[in-house]
Amino acid sequence: MLRKITSVMLSAVFIISAAITTSAAEGDALRDKMLVSFSAEESESYEVYSKELKSELYAKEEINLIPAGGSVLLVEGESITFDVGVPTDAIYQIKLTYKTADESTQNPSCALRVDGALPFDGASNMWLSRLWKNETEILQDATGNDLYQSQIQLHDEHTEYLRDPNGYFDEPYLFLLTAGVHTIELRSVQCEYEIISLTLCTPRELRSYEKKLAEYKAAGLKEAQDIENIKIQAENVTVKSSAMLAAVADRSSPAIEPAVEMTTRLNILGGGRFDDFGQWIEYQIDDIPADGLYQLTFKVKQNECKGINVARNIYVNGEIPFEEAKNFEFKYSSKYQNVVFGDENCAYLIPLKKGKNTIRFEASLGEVAEICRRVEESLEKLNAAYREIITVTG
Repeated sequence: MLRKITSVMLSAVFIISAAITTSAAEGDALRDKMLVSFSAEESESYEVYSKELKSELYAKEEINLIPAGGSVLLVEGESITFDVGVPTDAIYQIKLTYKTADESTQNPSCALRVDGALPFDGASNMWLSRLWKNETEILQDATGNDLYQSQIQLHDEHTEYLRDPNGYFDEPYLFLLTAGVHTIELRSVQCEYEIISLTLCTPRELRSYEKKLAEYKAAGLKEAQDIENIKIQAENVTVKSSAMLAAVADRSSPAIEPAVEMTTRLNILGGGRFDDFGQWIEYQIDDIPADGLYQLTFKVKQNECKGINVARNIYVNGEIPFEEAKNFEFKYSSKYQNVVFGDENCAYLIPLKKGKNTIRFEASLGEVAEICRRVEESLEKLNAAYREIITVTG
């Protein structure tokens, strides 16, 4: 069910116009043993842990930790330890810069301890992304049909925040460090990857679109005027988090580009392949004519979740620009529709610089995250009660 809740199909991914428009087994005994030992530790849930954290303690400055020698390779079961001095009690988010170092198709994962203990249960297994791209442009066979593209894995440097792999908490995890010296241990739970840096970050606090727009204008950015629309087709993705996010053919609607009847054209991306929390696709736009504020429009079909909106986080040049770009919702429709990135009052304007920019779409649970979290919490309580009954009754 969670897969369906996050499913959406892109045709022209987006269009930038004086606004932009788009449419579209390798785990072994060692890892199993590690997972058991980590889960056996007594640690509270992240929900309980985070309730005690107050924004007044949010760190004001970042602390960047770099391994001796510049980087270190972690294989499954190995760890790296950092000693860090914290000037005052402070709350941080943590982001990891790394490169994958094996050819597995599984997501790397890690565990983090502070002073030898898990700060909360979710820190025992946090996923990281792999990077993939199409091996070639779309090629055709002798009869003019598009050939499905092979996918190749990239081992480029990549940065991600540590967060809940289930998507029940849509913000990166918060970590409280008291004043003094602490030991942070990062352990590879699954796969091999090269650690380049670990950064204790100031927690990101997204501001409303209204406030961000005022900031953009105060910085001298103006609405782009008199430019031709820039259309990015969904199948022309630059980089993605899964080899499953490959273009497929759809002949169901003349609204799709390219629309053909007799031949196969790879003209959409997503649907049931783009349905796991944290999956993302990213597009590079090379030809923005000038610094300014632009609009986005998407051509999409969300026909799997009747009565439920599907959500995506939208990143511009690596950042979610404002609160409304988090968990942006796509409504159910049996047909492809043009969706303006905005609300009932206005189309949102996003800041783009002259030349190259990136736009990323990341699957999120949106409004159902809280429901899923409550359901899991209830199941855990029921299981605990069941175990107590069995203990008493035999």
